[in-house]
Amino acid sequence: DLDRHWRFNAGLSVYGPSQRWIATAVGLASDGWPVLGNRSRWKLGELTIAWDAVAPDGFVWS
Repeated sequence: DLDRHWRFNAGLSVYGPSQRWIATAVGLASDGWPVLGNRSRWKLGELTIAWDAVAPDGFVWS
């Protein structure tokens, strides 16, 4: 999904990579991914997804 949104928002690259990245994060969130943070963090290039959504199956902290 990340790659799909990055490609979809390619047209925003004329406004800078930050705008493209923010739009990508917004797109992921609108698709239901549990994106944490806000635009001020995304503008810095940060993207945090809730661990429950990306944890490997059967993973247990030891």
